[in-house]
Parts: sequence; structure tokens; C-alpha cells
Amino acid sequence: VSGEASRTLYRFAESEPIPTYLFAFAAGDFEGERAERAGRGLTFHHR
Repeated sequence: VSGEASRTLYRFAESEPIPTYLFAFAAGDFEGERAERAGRGLTFHHR
């Protein structure tokens, strides 16, 4: 991490590419529901 007064630069190690269907970006007001099934956590965000 290096920085100046007006900005900060973060450097991350390169990682393996991931399929685009494993990535999402959304903005806005959302409600969240959390459940567990078969020992695995699941979070569902909805408007």
C-alpha cells in the first residue's frame, strides 16, 4: 500500500481468472435473507 494525501494505491497479487458468472456487482437498497442448508450458508439479497 502506498499513498498520497489525495489517493491510495493498493497492489494485489495476481490470481487465477474466474468465470464471469461467479462475479456480480449491484448498487441500491437491498434486503437480505440468510439460511443454512446441508451445512452450507446461503445469503439471498433482494429488493
